[in-house]
Amino acid sequence: MPRRIRDPNVAQTLEELRQVVIDHHKILNPLYSQQSGNYTSNAVVGFEFIDLTGAGQTVTLHDAPFDGQRKHIKNKGSGAATITPGTGDTIDGNASVQIGVGVGLQLFYLEDASDWRLI
Repeated sequence: MPRRIRDPNVAQTLEELRQVVIDHHKILNPLYSQQSGNYTSNAVVGFEFIDLTGAGQTVTLHDAPFDGQRKHIKNKGSGAATITPGTGDTIDGNASVQIGVGVGLQLFYLEDASDWRLI
């Protein structure tokens, strides 16, 4: 039978440690997808690889990203792809960016600035 922790300070410390493990898992557990049509990025994972295989696609970055979230997007399709941020956010201060065929980019989210940064 599991032992119950009666000390509230220890219980709080364990809860904080559990949250750190959850946060690190979101950042370190990448998601890979191929998209042939317009796509909205995944809000849960910390690191997402997205390969675009269609023509002239648009990727919309989800609303309410968390600090440190990263996206790697590569245009393997035909025609320029447009990347737009979610509501209230920008990409290096811009409303959108375009990437040509064969071009990839990496984005890193800074919560304090409400901005996706190109890296």
